[in-house]
Amino acid sequence: MVSRYSVSKRREEIMPSEGTFKEDCTFVEFTKLSKIAMDNCKLTELSRDIFPVPFNVQILHFNQNKLTAIPDDLFSNMPNLQTVGLKSNQISVIPDSSFEGSLSKLQFLLLEGNPMICDCRLAWLIKDKPEAISGKCHFPSKLKGKDIKDVERDFFNC
Repeated sequence: MVSRYSVSKRREEIMPSEGTFKEDCTFVEFTKLSKIAMDNCKLTELSRDIFPVPFNVQILHFNQNKLTAIPDDLFSNMPNLQTVGLKSNQISVIPDSSFEGSLSKLQFLLLEGNPMICDCRLAWLIKDKPEAISGKCHFPSKLKGKDIKDVERDFFNC
């Protein structure tokens, strides 16, 4: 469980205090949350089973953690998801299956501060870019430093 957290008066947001988080934390019982902000909590991994299915959350923030990978189904069955913040982690690839059934309303995907690999594994995101996507390519070298939002699908030979 979250050892110290604030739940808004309307029980629509959860934000831990002082970066405290225990590994067995789940949000399964919080079906009416609209926002979860788990920033700077030293998270090393996430899994889909910590959220209800389906989950009507609109905003998920996991910024400034130690995430290295996004599970295949992490954001699946979240039909109202509009914003995902993954800034300042160590994520290099986001699988296309991670947003299955949740991409239609996604407006903001925040990836800056991650060593993103802009290759065929990211082509799905380039094709279906959210309204605003932030972050830069780290690899391959010919795209290093290029904003992901400026990468064209034509670049990939997939």
